[in-house]
Parts: sequence; C-alpha cells; structure tokens
Amino acid sequence: MINQESLFLPQGEHQLHLRHIWKKKGGIPVFMLHGVIENGLIFYTKKGKGLACYLAEQGFDVYVADLRGRGESTPRIDASAEHGQFEAITQDIPLFIDYISQTTKQKIHLVAHSWGGVLLASTLARFPAVMENIRSKTCFGTKRMVTVKRNFLKSI
Repeated sequence: MINQESLFLPQGEHQLHLRHIWKKKGGIPVFMLHGVIENGLIFYTKKGKGLACYLAEQGFDVYVADLRGRGESTPRIDASAEHGQFEAITQDIPLFIDYISQTTKQKIHLVAHSWGGVLLASTLARFPAVMENIRSKTCFGTKRMVTVKRNFLKSI
C-alpha cells in the first residue's frame, strides 16, 4: 500500500504544495512537474492511481509539485496574480529540487508533462549547478510554444 502526504513549502507570500507519495521511504527520489494549464493531479489521484502512484509502488520516493496558484498551492491564481514563468524557473522549481535533494540526500529523477518540460529545462540551463543533484530528465508531450486562440463573434 502506498502512502501520501501534502507538504507546503513557503515561498514569499505563497505556500507551494508538494505531494509526497511512497511505499517505503528511502527509495530513489522522483520529482514530477505539471504543465501550464494543469496541476500535479495530472500524475496521481488521492485514491492511488496514476504514474506517480505506480512509481511509488515500484519503490520510488515520488514528489509531485503544484506551481504557484495551481492545485493545492496557495493563494489560488486569479486575475490579480503577478507571477509567471520567471518565478517558476528562478524560484519555485529550484526550491522544490533543493528541498527534495536536502530531504532525501540522493540524486533526483525529473519527470515533466507538457510545458513543465520547458520550465525544467529552463531552470537547469539557468542554474547548471542544480545538475549535480539530477539523475535523469524525462518529458512527456513537451511543447516548443504555447499559444492562445481567441474566437471573436461577428456582429450580425
């Protein structure tokens, strides 16, 4: 049976949610990062389904992030939010990786979905010293760009 707990890391006025999923503590750590329009639930359910739970069943010590304003991180994102990719790349992702590295004392496997792969790669490019704590990086469905299409109704 796998175990799950919610951890909250302070980052200024924000509390960043990090879901910890494990069967037996001490396994090789895996850090999972969601894309731009989702949250960590892309990787797990509280009932024990999803890739994060599967990896925990295989003995990995899994940590799933919710970026600022997403999922269980607080405060929730709204129209007045002033944070974006810069803060994710330069503050939040390094915080998550440092926390996992310090907690587990092991190198980390990185797993990202969609735009999370771009954010992770950007963090690693900006802070090459972080690579000392990384075993591998796997990305699913990572995009090269994200666009918004707007539909405008024509007046009759």
